Amino acid sequence: METAESIYRRFGSTDTATGLPVSEELLLHLGPVAVTSALRDSDDTIVDFRYDLVNPAFCEVVGESADTLLGRGLLELYPSHVELGLFDAYCAVVETGAPYISELPWFDERNVHAFLEVRVVRFRDGYLMTGRDITAAKMGEQVRRIFEQSRDGIVSIDRAMRISTWNAGAGHLYGLSEHEAARNVFSGPDQVERLKVSLREWLSLLFTGPWDEAYYERRAR
Repeated sequence: METAESIYRRFGSTDTATGLPVSEELLLHLGPVAVTSALRDSDDTIVDFRYDLVNPAFCEVVGESADTLLGRGLLELYPSHVELGLFDAYCAVVETGAPYISELPWFDERNVHAFLEVRVVRFRDGYLMTGRDITAAKMGEQVRRIFEQSRDGIVSIDRAMRISTWNAGAGHLYGLSEHEAARNVFSGPDQVERLKVSLREWLSLLFTGPWDEAYYERRAR
């Protein structure tokens, strides 16, 4: 992903429509980019940011058309930026010049339902933002965490009928370590049927319980 700073350095000409030094052709080939300007009150305090420029990739991430975004305020469209502390962070970028780089918490507003990674730098009296959708990666992390920490048994078998996935919950449930389980091959019909019965029991318990320590101790014996 190209950084906001490198995009800033590459801007060479001034767009006659917006007055911003930006090449429209360049923006078409970049990841999500948005440029805003600060809206200030009579005390010169920033009260919002107006979208001055957005590229197609940014529109795709937020699920809005450029016509919907341009000329409208960040807080007008996404007021949760205040509660999440993002508005204050963006104001600090403009006031101090220090960039803001972060993985945002789960964002769920209007047409955005995603984990986002953003990099924000000061641009004139506003900011330039680049970012990307990292939802798939974050979901993968959560799945791995569930797999590693779950007390539920999670087991998978490859095409050769060998156990390929065996978490700690499965070890607790069946009384076998991952190394011991990996040596098992379900080659005979009786073994496969026993596995199917175990999976049916697990699926039934998934919806009916009981998920308690006594159950695991009984199953492990």
